[in-house]
Amino acid sequence: MNAMADRKTVISHLENVPDEAMDEILDFIDFVAQRRGNGRRDIVMERLQESSMTSVWSTPEDEVWDDVPSR
Repeated sequence: MNAMADRKTVISHLENVPDEAMDEILDFIDFVAQRRGNGRRDIVMERLQESSMTSVWSTPEDEVWDDVPSR
Protein backbone atom coordinates (compact mmCIF):
# COMPACT_ATOMS: atom_id res chain seq x y z
CA MET A 1 0.00 0.00 0.00
CA ASN A 2 1.25 3.47 -0.79
CA ALA A 3 0.66 6.61 1.30
CA MET A 4 -2.24 7.84 -0.86
CA ALA A 5 -4.08 4.53 -0.62
CA ASP A 6 -3.67 4.62 3.15
CA ARG A 7 -4.98 8.19 3.30
CA LYS A 8 -7.98 7.25 1.16
CA THR A 9 -8.70 4.28 3.42
CA VAL A 10 -8.60 6.46 6.53
CA ILE A 11 -10.88 9.05 4.91
CA SER A 12 -13.36 6.38 3.84
CA HIS A 13 -13.42 4.99 7.39
CA LEU A 14 -14.03 8.47 8.78
CA GLU A 15 -17.22 8.67 6.73
CA ASN A 16 -18.65 5.92 8.98
CA VAL A 17 -17.61 7.41 12.31
CA PRO A 18 -20.53 8.94 14.24
CA ASP A 19 -20.42 12.69 14.84
CA GLU A 20 -20.21 12.09 18.60
CA ALA A 21 -16.80 10.45 18.14
CA MET A 22 -15.23 13.22 16.04
CA ASP A 23 -13.70 15.03 19.03
CA GLU A 24 -11.98 11.80 20.08
CA ILE A 25 -10.72 11.23 16.54
CA LEU A 26 -9.37 14.77 16.34
CA ASP A 27 -7.64 14.34 19.73
CA PHE A 28 -5.93 11.21 18.44
CA ILE A 29 -4.82 12.96 15.24
CA ASP A 30 -3.40 15.81 17.35
CA PHE A 31 -1.63 13.27 19.58
CA VAL A 32 0.00 11.61 16.57
CA ALA A 33 0.98 14.99 15.11
CA GLN A 34 2.52 16.08 18.43
CA ARG A 35 4.43 12.83 18.76
CA ARG A 36 5.85 13.44 15.31
CA GLY A 37 6.70 17.05 16.16
CA ASN A 38 3.79 18.63 14.30
CA GLY A 39 1.74 19.83 17.29
CA ARG A 40 1.15 23.28 15.81
CA ARG A 41 -2.56 23.30 16.69
CA ASP A 42 -1.78 23.13 20.42
CA ILE A 43 0.83 25.86 20.16
CA VAL A 44 -1.59 28.14 18.33
CA MET A 45 -4.35 27.41 20.84
CA GLU A 46 -2.00 28.10 23.77
CA ARG A 47 -1.01 31.46 22.31
CA LEU A 48 -4.61 32.42 21.62
CA GLN A 49 -5.62 31.48 25.14
CA GLU A 50 -2.68 33.33 26.64
CA SER A 51 -3.47 36.54 24.77
CA SER A 52 -7.16 36.40 25.64
CA MET A 53 -6.53 35.64 29.32
CA THR A 54 -3.87 38.29 29.98
CA SER A 55 -6.38 40.67 31.56
CA VAL A 56 -7.56 37.91 33.90
CA TRP A 57 -4.13 36.56 34.79
CA SER A 58 -2.35 39.89 35.18
CA THR A 59 -4.08 41.23 38.27
CA PRO A 60 -2.67 42.25 41.68
CA GLU A 61 -4.56 39.34 43.31
CA ASP A 62 -2.87 36.97 40.92
CA GLU A 63 0.74 38.03 41.55
CA VAL A 64 1.37 34.98 43.72
CA TRP A 65 1.28 32.87 40.55
CA ASP A 66 3.72 35.03 38.55
CA ASP A 67 6.80 33.01 39.58
CA VAL A 68 5.32 29.55 39.06
CA PRO A 69 7.30 27.86 36.27
CA SER A 70 5.37 27.00 33.16
CA ARG A 71 6.01 24.02 30.93
